[in-house]
Amino acid sequence: MEAKDMYGEEWEEAVPFWKKVDDILEGVNALRKHCDEYLPQFPAEHPDVYEDRVKAATFYNAYRDTLDSISGLMFRRPPTLGEDVPAKIEPDLENCDLQGTHWVVFSQAMFRERVHHGYCAVAVDAPSTPVENRAQEIALGRRPYWILYEAPAIVNFRFVPINQKRQLQMIVFKECASIPTGGMGAFMEWEERDLYRVWEIPVFYESADRI
Repeated sequence: MEAKDMYGEEWEEAVPFWKKVDDILEGVNALRKHCDEYLPQFPAEHPDVYEDRVKAATFYNAYRDTLDSISGLMFRRPPTLGEDVPAKIEPDLENCDLQGTHWVVFSQAMFRERVHHGYCAVAVDAPSTPVENRAQEIALGRRPYWILYEAPAIVNFRFVPINQKRQLQMIVFKECASIPTGGMGAFMEWEERDLYRVWEIPVFYESADRI
């Protein structure tokens, strides 16, 4: 399957919206960079005059202030773990993504992304290498971890009826990875490439509503 076939209609329709809110969040520099969209040149305006007008344009980023305020208000009191959370996984939540992120900080980023782009996704993955016991799991770091995907990285998804309920059956995440292309040691050459992670529940579509 080619990369272009990975993208769903919902993603393509949302791209212009995401671009606009990203530009607004970045501020006046982004708006000046894309001045043809946000500050178009008048038909009879001289190029030098237009350039000066773009450079002099100002923008008060009330959107960023509002986003920060909403996020801060939601977490004005740090969330706590419920009594149903197993005690043995509590230490893992101090570093929930294996990148040193506390679960509260992770939750703040998740909430902010949900407000900014409209939605997001959290995938829980784990290394496939089996371990014999908890001690070995801790020593090798072989435990489940969280991955936050921003909305633009969720390029496709599909819901189907399963057990007479509408459930997520397929989702595609776009990731960017650095791939070595040549050289050695300090002279190693790298290339940024887009990768697609597909999570799918096998379903016989003819009888999906009866599964």
